[in-house]
Amino acid sequence: MTWVLVADNEPLFREGLRNLLSRIDPGAEVLEAGDQDEAAGLLASRDRPEMMVCSLVLPGPESQGGLKSYLTKDADLRVIGVMNDCESLDPLDVLRVGASGVVSRTTERRILQLALYLVKAGGIYVPSRSLKALVVEPEHGQPAASDKTEPRLVSDPRVDMTPRQRQVLRCLVKGMSNKLIARELGLELATVKTHVHGVIHKLGVGNRTQAALKAHSLGLEGSRSP
Repeated sequence: MTWVLVADNEPLFREGLRNLLSRIDPGAEVLEAGDQDEAAGLLASRDRPEMMVCSLVLPGPESQGGLKSYLTKDADLRVIGVMNDCESLDPLDVLRVGASGVVSRTTERRILQLALYLVKAGGIYVPSRSLKALVVEPEHGQPAASDKTEPRLVSDPRVDMTPRQRQVLRCLVKGMSNKLIARELGLELATVKTHVHGVIHKLGVGNRTQAALKAHSLGLEGSRSP
C-alpha cells in the first residue's frame, strides 16, 4: 500500500489535508507527524512515501531547515512545502531547493486539492503569482525579456544538449515522472534516468524541479528538437 506523510504542527490543517488526500486516492495510507522527531521516525521506519506535505517551520531542532534536510537525504522524494502567509520566504526559493510544490495555509481548498493531485501524479505545482514572476524574472547575467540585446549563445544550454535531452527537458517541464517520460518517448527507464542526469548537469542545477524552473526562466520549455 502506498502512503503519504503529512507533517505539520496544526492538527486541524493536517486533518484537512488528510481528507483531501483520501479523496484523491482512497487507497493511500495517510500518516501524520506534528514535529521533526515524529516525521523522522516515520520516514526511518518505512519505505519512501509516495509524497510528503511538510510545513516549512515544523517544530524541532531543524525547524528552519527541515524541508531542505529531507530533500538533501532523498532528492527523489516528492515534497510539497507549506508556508505561513506571514513568511517572507520566496516560494521559488523553496522550489529551487528541490520541493515539487509550494502552498500556503490559506490556499483555496480546490487549488490545494489540485496541487496535491498534480504533485502526487508526478508533476510540479508553482503558485500562480510565483509563475508570473518567473516568466519576467531575468536569469543571473541574462537580459530581461523586454531587453533587445541578443542572447549569448555560448551560455545557452540548448547549444550543448542532444535532441533526446531536449525531448526529456520538455517532459520535465510538464512535470512528468521518469516512468511517464519512458512511456512517452519509448525508452527504457534506465535510459531516461541517464538523460535526466545529463539535462540537470547541462543546466547546472541540482535536481529535476530546478531544471524545470531554469528551463522556464531561459525560455527552453518550448524548444524543439532539430
